[in-house]
Amino acid sequence: MLMKLNYKNEQSYSGFTLIEILIVMLIISIVAGIAVLSIGRSSYQTMNKFQSELVELLQFAQEEAILKSTVIMLTIEEDGLQFYHYQTNQTNEKKWIPSDDKILNRKPIPKEVVIQVKILSNQSESEDEDEDEKEHSQIIFSSNGSVTPFQLYIGKLGEKPRYFITMTEDGDITSKELS
Repeated sequence: MLMKLNYKNEQSYSGFTLIEILIVMLIISIVAGIAVLSIGRSSYQTMNKFQSELVELLQFAQEEAILKSTVIMLTIEEDGLQFYHYQTNQTNEKKWIPSDDKILNRKPIPKEVVIQVKILSNQSESEDEDEDEKEHSQIIFSSNGSVTPFQLYIGKLGEKPRYFITMTEDGDITSKELS
Protein backbone atom coordinates (compact mmCIF):
# COMPACT_ATOMS: atom_id res chain seq x y z
CA MET A 1 0.00 0.00 0.00
CA LEU A 2 1.23 3.35 -1.01
CA MET A 3 0.91 6.12 1.31
CA LYS A 4 0.71 9.62 0.13
CA LEU A 5 1.99 12.27 2.43
CA ASN A 6 0.55 15.71 2.19
CA TYR A 7 2.20 18.61 3.91
CA LYS A 8 -0.50 21.13 4.29
CA ASN A 9 1.39 23.12 6.88
CA GLU A 10 4.36 23.66 4.59
CA GLN A 11 5.53 27.28 4.77
CA SER A 12 7.54 29.07 2.14
CA TYR A 13 10.14 31.58 3.33
CA SER A 14 11.61 34.22 1.09
CA GLY A 15 14.53 36.50 1.88
CA PHE A 16 18.24 36.32 2.48
CA THR A 17 20.17 34.44 5.06
CA LEU A 18 22.56 36.19 7.39
CA ILE A 19 25.52 34.62 5.58
CA GLU A 20 24.37 35.98 2.21
CA ILE A 21 23.99 39.49 3.63
CA LEU A 22 27.45 39.37 5.23
CA ILE A 23 29.06 38.21 1.97
CA VAL A 24 27.42 41.06 0.03
CA MET A 25 28.57 43.59 2.66
CA LEU A 26 32.13 42.22 2.45
CA ILE A 27 32.17 42.56 -1.34
CA ILE A 28 30.83 46.13 -1.15
CA SER A 29 33.46 47.14 1.42
CA ILE A 30 36.29 45.70 -0.70
CA VAL A 31 35.09 47.55 -3.82
CA ALA A 32 34.68 50.81 -1.85
CA GLY A 33 38.19 50.46 -0.39
CA ILE A 34 39.72 49.97 -3.82
CA ALA A 35 37.82 53.00 -5.17
CA VAL A 36 39.03 55.24 -2.33
CA LEU A 37 42.64 54.13 -2.82
CA SER A 38 42.52 54.67 -6.58
CA ILE A 39 41.12 58.20 -6.17
CA GLY A 40 43.98 59.14 -3.83
CA ARG A 41 46.58 57.69 -6.18
CA SER A 42 44.99 59.37 -9.17
CA SER A 43 45.33 62.80 -7.57
CA TYR A 44 48.97 62.11 -6.67
CA GLN A 45 49.70 60.80 -10.18
CA THR A 46 48.08 63.87 -11.76
CA MET A 47 50.27 66.18 -9.67
CA ASN A 48 53.41 64.12 -10.40
CA LYS A 49 52.70 64.10 -14.14
CA PHE A 50 52.01 67.85 -14.17
CA GLN A 51 55.25 68.57 -12.31
CA SER A 52 57.29 66.46 -14.74
CA GLU A 53 55.68 68.07 -17.79
CA LEU A 54 56.22 71.54 -16.34
CA VAL A 55 59.95 70.93 -15.85
CA GLU A 56 60.21 69.71 -19.45
CA LEU A 57 58.26 72.75 -20.71
CA LEU A 58 60.55 75.14 -18.82
CA GLN A 59 63.65 73.50 -20.28
CA PHE A 60 62.13 73.51 -23.75
CA ALA A 61 61.18 77.20 -23.51
CA GLN A 62 64.72 78.10 -22.53
CA GLU A 63 66.20 76.07 -25.41
CA GLU A 64 63.65 77.50 -27.87
CA ALA A 65 64.52 81.07 -26.88
CA ILE A 66 68.24 80.40 -27.46
CA LEU A 67 67.83 78.46 -30.73
CA LYS A 68 65.36 80.90 -32.33
CA SER A 69 67.04 84.02 -30.89
CA THR A 70 63.78 85.24 -29.44
CA VAL A 71 62.36 86.17 -26.07
CA ILE A 72 59.69 83.96 -24.56
CA MET A 73 57.47 84.80 -21.60
CA LEU A 74 55.54 82.36 -19.45
CA THR A 75 52.59 83.62 -17.44
CA ILE A 76 51.27 81.44 -14.66
CA GLU A 77 47.66 82.08 -13.76
CA GLU A 78 45.23 80.20 -11.53
CA ASP A 79 43.74 78.19 -14.38
CA GLY A 80 46.67 77.72 -16.75
CA LEU A 81 50.06 78.44 -18.22
CA GLN A 82 50.44 80.65 -21.29
CA PHE A 83 53.60 81.18 -23.34
CA TYR A 84 54.16 84.34 -25.38
CA HIS A 85 56.74 85.36 -28.01
CA TYR A 86 58.08 88.89 -28.19
CA GLN A 87 57.62 89.88 -31.82
CA THR A 88 57.58 92.89 -34.05
CA ASN A 89 54.36 93.23 -35.98
CA GLN A 90 53.81 94.82 -39.41
CA THR A 91 53.87 98.37 -38.03
CA ASN A 92 57.25 97.75 -36.28
CA GLU A 93 55.46 97.71 -32.96
CA LYS A 94 56.94 95.17 -30.53
CA LYS A 95 54.45 93.23 -28.46
CA TRP A 96 53.82 89.93 -26.72
CA ILE A 97 51.93 87.48 -28.92
CA PRO A 98 50.46 84.24 -27.50
CA SER A 99 52.44 81.29 -28.74
CA ASP A 100 50.82 79.09 -31.36
CA ASP A 101 53.62 76.53 -31.11
CA LYS A 102 52.50 72.92 -30.72
CA ILE A 103 54.46 72.53 -27.47
CA LEU A 104 54.51 76.05 -26.06
CA ASN A 105 50.78 76.70 -26.25
CA ARG A 106 48.28 77.29 -23.44
CA LYS A 107 48.37 74.52 -20.85
CA PRO A 108 45.57 74.10 -18.31
CA ILE A 109 46.45 73.45 -14.69
CA PRO A 110 44.59 70.40 -13.32
CA LYS A 111 41.80 71.34 -10.90
CA GLU A 112 43.41 69.58 -7.94
CA VAL A 113 46.83 71.20 -8.51
CA VAL A 114 47.84 74.56 -7.04
CA ILE A 115 51.00 76.44 -8.03
CA GLN A 116 52.63 79.08 -5.85
CA VAL A 117 55.16 81.25 -7.68
CA LYS A 118 57.92 83.32 -6.16
CA ILE A 119 59.89 85.50 -8.58
CA LEU A 120 63.43 85.95 -7.26
CA SER A 121 64.14 89.46 -8.40
CA ASN A 122 66.48 92.06 -6.95
CA GLN A 123 63.99 94.78 -7.81
CA SER A 124 61.85 95.93 -4.90
CA GLU A 125 58.16 95.42 -5.49
CA SER A 126 55.99 98.49 -5.49
CA GLU A 127 53.29 98.50 -2.86
CA ASP A 128 50.84 100.26 -5.17
CA GLU A 129 51.25 97.59 -7.87
CA ASP A 130 48.08 96.90 -9.87
CA GLU A 131 45.96 94.01 -8.68
CA ASP A 132 46.01 92.60 -12.24
CA GLU A 133 49.79 92.32 -12.04
CA LYS A 134 49.56 90.31 -8.82
CA GLU A 135 47.08 87.81 -10.29
CA HIS A 136 49.67 86.14 -12.51
CA SER A 137 53.44 85.79 -12.56
CA GLN A 138 55.70 86.32 -15.55
CA ILE A 139 58.90 84.43 -16.28
CA ILE A 140 61.09 85.64 -19.14
CA PHE A 141 63.39 83.37 -21.17
CA SER A 142 65.84 85.53 -23.13
CA SER A 143 67.77 84.64 -26.27
CA ASN A 144 71.12 84.71 -24.41
CA GLY A 145 70.01 81.88 -22.10
CA SER A 146 69.20 83.96 -19.04
CA VAL A 147 65.92 83.41 -17.24
CA THR A 148 63.93 85.29 -14.65
CA PRO A 149 64.92 83.41 -11.48
CA PHE A 150 61.94 81.84 -9.73
CA GLN A 151 60.68 79.19 -7.34
CA LEU A 152 57.53 77.15 -7.86
CA TYR A 153 55.70 75.14 -5.23
CA ILE A 154 53.23 72.58 -6.52
CA GLY A 155 50.64 70.91 -4.31
CA LYS A 156 46.98 70.43 -3.54
CA LEU A 157 44.70 73.18 -2.25
CA GLY A 158 44.81 73.33 1.55
CA GLU A 159 47.83 71.02 1.83
CA LYS A 160 51.57 71.55 2.04
CA PRO A 161 53.32 71.75 -1.33
CA ARG A 162 54.55 68.40 -2.63
CA TYR A 163 57.05 69.58 -5.28
CA PHE A 164 59.57 72.40 -5.45
CA ILE A 165 61.00 73.68 -8.75
CA THR A 166 63.59 76.42 -8.92
CA MET A 167 65.37 78.00 -11.86
CA THR A 168 68.36 80.30 -11.54
CA GLU A 169 69.18 83.27 -13.74
CA ASP A 170 71.67 81.04 -15.62
CA GLY A 171 68.84 78.66 -16.53
CA ASP A 172 69.82 75.87 -14.14
CA ILE A 173 66.66 74.06 -13.12
CA THR A 174 66.19 71.92 -10.04
CA SER A 175 63.13 69.90 -9.14
CA LYS A 176 62.58 67.89 -6.00
CA GLU A 177 59.80 66.21 -4.09
CA LEU A 178 59.19 67.66 -0.65
CA SER A 179 58.55 65.36 2.27
